[in-house]
Amino acid sequence: TNPSEVRDILLELGWEDDGSEDNGWEQDTWYYFTNNNEYNFDLIMNYSGYYWDLRLYRKDCEEY
Repeated sequence: TNPSEVRDILLELGWEDDGSEDNGWEQDTWYYFTNNNEYNFDLIMNYSGYYWDLRLYRKDCEEY
C-alpha cells in the first residue's frame, strides 16, 4: 500500500483533505484529514520517502 492509495481510501470513506506539508529533501510528508460529520477527531497520514515509513494516526494523540 502506498500513500496515494491510503489517501484515496480515506476520501472514499468520507474524510476530507485538509492540506499537507513536507520538509523538502528529507521527503517527509504529512497529510491532514477531517470528518466533522462522523468523528470528533482528525487524522494525519505521515510518510517518509527516504525510509519508506507510512503511518496513520489521530491528530490528538502523541506521535511515537
